[in-house]
Amino acid sequence: MSAGVPPSKAVLKKATVQQLKEHNQQLVLKTIHTGQADSRAAIADETGLTRPTVSQIVGELLEAELVQEEGLGESRGAKPPTLLSFVEDA
Repeated sequence: MSAGVPPSKAVLKKATVQQLKEHNQQLVLKTIHTGQADSRAAIADETGLTRPTVSQIVGELLEAELVQEEGLGESRGAKPPTLLSFVEDA
């Protein structure tokens, strides 16, 4: 915050692309780890992130071996979801 600028008038800095990416990645990890969601579609619904964004992040987390695919979930009339879980010893 700038000296002499009241808090209500302070200018918030925009997040960089890298900061936003890291935030979204942490959000997806937390959502999986806490059990709030266990599939890409459920993560997108829970977090408000788009499905393509979630898929890209999950792909990166799979590659980094921080999450793993656990098989298929129950179909709700469409393609069954691929279930995800946090790698405990990661």
